[in-house]
Amino acid sequence: FWVEACIKRRDVVIIDDSPIYVPPRSLHGVPDMANVHVCVTGYTGDRRADLITIVNLLGAEYLRVLDRKSTHLVCYEFEGAKWAKANQTKLQLVVSHKWLEECLRQWRRLPEAEFAARSGKEEDRLAEAEAEVPDSEGEEDDFSKDINARENLTRGGVG
Repeated sequence: FWVEACIKRRDVVIIDDSPIYVPPRSLHGVPDMANVHVCVTGYTGDRRADLITIVNLLGAEYLRVLDRKSTHLVCYEFEGAKWAKANQTKLQLVVSHKWLEECLRQWRRLPEAEFAARSGKEEDRLAEAEAEVPDSEGEEDDFSKDINARENLTRGGVG
């Protein structure tokens, strides 16, 4: 999967970007995931395909339709028909994609509760916020002073 991602992006992808870039510990899945039946909602394209891959690598079963057989609903947002049905019937545990990813990283079935509080969208926003590195205090001012000094020198002035 990692090689495929590198080819698709035409660049080297950081292996930690996705748990599917690391070979699974077993081709038989995680034993505690054998009776897990996952439905996914709100995810599209490659993201959805990656989640289905994770479900299969874990040894769980992916279900396209949310029904009584489903044990888990992986939600991008806490809205829509599937989420409303799962919320009403309480037959499925509603989690974000982070639950699947962390189960794969740790190679065990993790408790769902800590992955039920935030939607996939909220998890993505949190990850984006953590990835942003603010300027150091005063860093921009130093940069501006440096640029001004260089401009003065190129114009024959004194900084």
